[in-house]
Amino acid sequence: MEPEYLSALAFAQPELGQRLIAELHVATDRPVRVVTTLPIFEKTSAQRTVEQMRPQVVIIHADVDGYSLADVQSLRHEAGFPFSIVGFAQAGSSKMEAMLKVH
Repeated sequence: MEPEYLSALAFAQPELGQRLIAELHVATDRPVRVVTTLPIFEKTSAQRTVEQMRPQVVIIHADVDGYSLADVQSLRHEAGFPFSIVGFAQAGSSKMEAMLKVH
């Protein structure tokens, strides 16, 4: 059974994170809850936050301080539950190309 709400955690600047989360609400037609936007990505802290919040979706902007594609990938592999990762980067950038290579 699908939950009544969508939980999301965003590693992005607050204004971008809130816009993305608003779009998730429109796209799913469900309330978005347990929303936190963090402007810095640091793997140990991110892992702890993900484990505590257990979000359904983790959003990460490639320009957030501390971003590392390898750390983002290991975040999902080390978590004890499934969640989706949505990555954003400037179109045509090397960060976007790297994200596309790992799907």
